[in-house]
Amino acid sequence: MTAKQTTRTAVANVRQVNRRTSRTTAPSAVPAKLFALVAGMRPVSGPRLYAHTIAALEVLRVTRSNKASATRLLALIGPRAFSYHSKVTHNFDVAGETVKLSRAGEEFFQARETDGKAPRDLIDAFVSVFRTGEPNLTAEVKAHHISADPI
Repeated sequence: MTAKQTTRTAVANVRQVNRRTSRTTAPSAVPAKLFALVAGMRPVSGPRLYAHTIAALEVLRVTRSNKASATRLLALIGPRAFSYHSKVTHNFDVAGETVKLSRAGEEFFQARETDGKAPRDLIDAFVSVFRTGEPNLTAEVKAHHISADPI
């Protein structure tokens, strides 16, 4: 086998692995039950706030092309953050009862993680809280911070 043939084979193998990986790591469906933090217990600034907001978007699968329930997003991030991102910065496009990311919003939230402002372990910790309703030390969420009624 020549060097050129070896390179082509290696590239083909990598492509095949990438295709398999992308198929198996597709995001799961939005859970029927989610757990929000009670008013006054949501993060108000810094990496925890950034991670909390990104986690809410991820768990509801909000993107530029995928709409989600505005009511559920509002319950997860709170009225102040929802109003800020929809009316002040226009990161959210709200239409009736649904919400999706604007182009600016997509870039804004991607940059928070890329720039290290929202660490992935913290995002995953908040996703876990939203999905399970269980306390999480990484997210600094205790049992009394979590709403007893799922959304």
